[in-house]
Amino acid sequence: MTILTTEGKEFIVDKLQNAAPLTDANAQFIGWGTGAAAEAVGNTFGTAGVTESAEARQTGVLSQPTASTDRCVATMTATGVRAITQAWRTNTLTKGDANQRLFIYALFTSVPVETNDQITFTIDYVQS
Repeated sequence: MTILTTEGKEFIVDKLQNAAPLTDANAQFIGWGTGAAAEAVGNTFGTAGVTESAEARQTGVLSQPTASTDRCVATMTATGVRAITQAWRTNTLTKGDANQRLFIYALFTSVPVETNDQITFTIDYVQS
């Protein structure tokens, strides 16, 4: 299951109102992790179990495949052996940025990767 977090909901309102601190930010970055935090609307990067891996976040390609669907696609490349269990969409490329927000978060069955293995993530937000 994938969940829109509280920070994600706040981001949508801020974007609609062009409100600070996110007036110039797009949620176009994807990252992955090895933690086990259950999907919860209150998840943030400070939530125990939201565990970001060593790899850099990637800038996703944004598209709007339907009038009510916002899509971000990015490919992550492993720099070592690990079991990937999480993916998310965020507004900052830099880890630890003071304005980083965890917008869309997914926990899934472990996907083992080795150095140079890749996973392409497609993360959609569908307004219904």
